[in-house]
Amino acid sequence: QAAQAPADYPGKHFSVLPSDLPKPFATPAIDNSSQTVPRPAGVVPAAPSGFHVSVYASGLSNPRWMAIAPNGDVFLAEPDAALAGELAAVAHNGGTAGDEAAIGATLRAAKGRIALLAAAAETSGRWTTAQSTAALSDLADACCEAALAFSGSVLRERYGTPRAENGSESRALILGMGKLGGRELNFSSDIDLIFGYTENGETDGARPLTNEEFFAKQVQIFTRLLSARTEDGFVFRTDWMLRPFGSAGAPAWSC
Repeated sequence: QAAQAPADYPGKHFSVLPSDLPKPFATPAIDNSSQTVPRPAGVVPAAPSGFHVSVYASGLSNPRWMAIAPNGDVFLAEPDAALAGELAAVAHNGGTAGDEAAIGATLRAAKGRIALLAAAAETSGRWTTAQSTAALSDLADACCEAALAFSGSVLRERYGTPRAENGSESRALILGMGKLGGRELNFSSDIDLIFGYTENGETDGARPLTNEEFFAKQVQIFTRLLSARTEDGFVFRTDWMLRPFGSAGAPAWSC
């Protein structure tokens, strides 16, 4: 039977001790007394082998997710730099992705890599739990911004730009509630959101919509980008039930 990690150990949610992890994750100060768990077939070597005793973390070793990190040890050993690079890539791809499938795959891959990064950094002692949850929250923010940018660009091509009565552009905004609002997302958290827009009016395209209709459609595309299950899983489950009147209320609200 595998030995138990100390109760106050920061990686206590993983049934593995840090010394089970390959360099550079190992912490020599803690003895290795856990049993070794074989690596499942198809898992790339860049992923820490000890993570496969965690039901959640064992799913973080998708080869497609690690494709941009040919040197997995460097990627995981420098978590601050790796996180900054991943967030920058998400922001860039949100404005340049060619289609919904492409940006969806990009966001799911980023979620997998950053979740793996956070798990490795916290378990090895490089990050505190607060840093790990902040990283996942920053990822959610970046993914929301990318999904918002993409969904808005798709709809503006079809219907034009949403305008207020005075001709100014009506802009979307999203409020992060719950754990996201407190920057405390964990690995399995959903994200609680409220979608708003700045002004009522209508779009200026050949097929005009009211702004309420435009932004309701944007909520649908946004949600699909983040929550639809594909071969790469999903990015984040999105929950809109905290909006006024819950499921009986409009998907998007004028502020």
